[in-house]
Amino acid sequence: SFDYGYNDKMHSIYANIKDIAKSKYGIIGFYHRLSAYYENRKTDIEPANENRIFSLSPVKQDDLSFPMVNSNFFKDDEEITNHKNNRKIITIGTSNDDNDLRKAASSVTDKHKEPTVIFVGYKTKKELFIAQIKRIIAAIISKVVKSYSTNKKPYPHFMLAFKKNMKLYGKVSFNTMFDLIEESDFISINLKSHLLDEFSTCRTTGSKQLALGFGKPCIIEENCAAYYGFTSDNSIIYKNGHLDEAIQRACSMTNEEYSKMQRAMTALQRKIREESLSNLQNMLSAIESK
Repeated sequence: SFDYGYNDKMHSIYANIKDIAKSKYGIIGFYHRLSAYYENRKTDIEPANENRIFSLSPVKQDDLSFPMVNSNFFKDDEEITNHKNNRKIITIGTSNDDNDLRKAASSVTDKHKEPTVIFVGYKTKKELFIAQIKRIIAAIISKVVKSYSTNKKPYPHFMLAFKKNMKLYGKVSFNTMFDLIEESDFISINLKSHLLDEFSTCRTTGSKQLALGFGKPCIIEENCAAYYGFTSDNSIIYKNGHLDEAIQRACSMTNEEYSKMQRAMTALQRKIREESLSNLQNMLSAIESK
């Protein structure tokens, strides 16, 4: 990767390593986001001119065109989920709108089918602690108010907080992350509204890699889905502002319907892998011929 995060900023590393790595093909790399390329265009002009830059999703914008080389070698064997009544949904990272997902999950009409939602990626222990305190306070208020309420409805603000079936994690180890994703049914890519345009045109979220690698259907906004190659065959796609409907569909899905969707995601994984290997071979052949 030519860009990496440090102190909440993205930096190019090409200038630092271009004279270190000596190999037949030189340095070949990718950007997580197109804006990083523009920010480092002066220092990274050499690999761009020599077509040694690719992207995790195809990029065609203005005078730029980066082929897709997407590796997602997490699990090679297709695994279909076991029969279950309640779905598990995992959301990872800080680009997703956790509050929107909490409200959507709380709005599921059939309370016997409420999903377990796993939130991973709180940046600091302080953020995680605050979220946990909010959950505890909301649960206490809800219980007290409900006990005195004539209609026995829970405290309305409880919808905005964490329920017991919503699990919170900060930074986790590789093994823990692997297990959490493996036991989940869906990966939710419900990006914050101000990030939608970038992530649906020239930036790839790591959750795409995980969905492909583990063969997990996504819950994803329609513009991002189109950019990442996800369809209604392999994911639950929703219009911006209608995440609640997508969560409802995920929870009411039969096991047969889910298995069919999971097989479609695995088929997409294989298709992207084949296309990526072909693009990489073409890139290496072009470099070798110079």
